[in-house]
Amino acid sequence: MAQAVLTVVPGKQPDLADAVGLAAVMKYKARIYDWRLAGSPGGISVILNDNAASNQRLEIAGEFKALGYNVIEVP
Repeated sequence: MAQAVLTVVPGKQPDLADAVGLAAVMKYKARIYDWRLAGSPGGISVILNDNAASNQRLEIAGEFKALGYNVIEVP
């Protein structure tokens, strides 16, 4: 099964430092599988755990949105 990916891009918040920090904490706490810099459209790719339920994806996306970023879900 392919892992779902959220692409976090600048929104109201143009600096990605807080997004990188949040992704690092999420990885450390095993809430996500990994993260890396995204190619196009820029930003970071947040790779979700294989077993991430829909509500978990929404919760993770919501945390990035609360910091002022836009989130694009990639199937």
